[in-house]
Amino acid sequence: MASSTGYIYSITAAFFSGACVGVGKIILTDGDPQTLVLYLFITAIPINLVWWLFHRQPDELSGLTFNGYLWIVLQAGLSVTAILTLWYGVKLIDPTVASFLSRFEVLMVVLLGIWLFRERFNLIEAIGGMLILTGLLIIRYNAGIAVSAGMMIILTSAVLFGFSELVAKRIVRTVSPGLLALLRNCHILLFVFILTLIKGNYQYSELGKYHYLFPLAGLLGPALGRPIYLHALKHLEVSKVAMVNQVQPIPVAIVAYFALGMIPTVKEWIGGLTIIAGCFLMIRGRSRQ
Repeated sequence: MASSTGYIYSITAAFFSGACVGVGKIILTDGDPQTLVLYLFITAIPINLVWWLFHRQPDELSGLTFNGYLWIVLQAGLSVTAILTLWYGVKLIDPTVASFLSRFEVLMVVLLGIWLFRERFNLIEAIGGMLILTGLLIIRYNAGIAVSAGMMIILTSAVLFGFSELVAKRIVRTVSPGLLALLRNCHILLFVFILTLIKGNYQYSELGKYHYLFPLAGLLGPALGRPIYLHALKHLEVSKVAMVNQVQPIPVAIVAYFALGMIPTVKEWIGGLTIIAGCFLMIRGRSRQ
């Protein structure tokens, strides 16, 4: 039962997060990425609070140690940088390609695990890693300036997400997913509000003509997508959650095609699917250890 619940959480989280990227791309046709992130988390926090209130355990807050709180602040700091760079990249390129490139996070998580925890790197993982790099090169080959810039921004985001995921996996052992999502998102909102206050782009008008879609993007992403993903980690092995999460580009492609008429080129599809194949191999190799 726990296994099937975990798969339901994983699939739901992947589709919600993917749809969030698709809707966000619509907003970013003339909206500002930093402003979008601000309003995504303004939308998310009330929902995160209600979620936590309905699922909280007795004395959950009092059981949170100062050390545990510092880990949450660290995770939020890594996440906000990763999220901002992701949306800046999505503004520049096709959102489906951006979602393919963000799968580079899988390679980063494995490499960081090897570096930090002295884990072994097996042959299957090595083949998977080579496929991921091959897919990146296919997408990059003869790409325009915008794609090249967007690609570098999103790969930077993937590296930061890799670090943040390792921290999140550590925190979720002792802190409930609902409380982690709430505290993490509160800190992210604070960080982004300070940034937009300094830059002066906190005004609602900065969202552009598709401003009315931000509550939907916020609901699909930080409000529900992220907490559901954290609940998946509670019910299912990390490798299986990561495996299911590789379907994220599918809802991105669906939303981008029907809303914007955007579809990746054949070269980008080949590169993206090569990256996904590499991710599957790396996750499979890691789960066999």
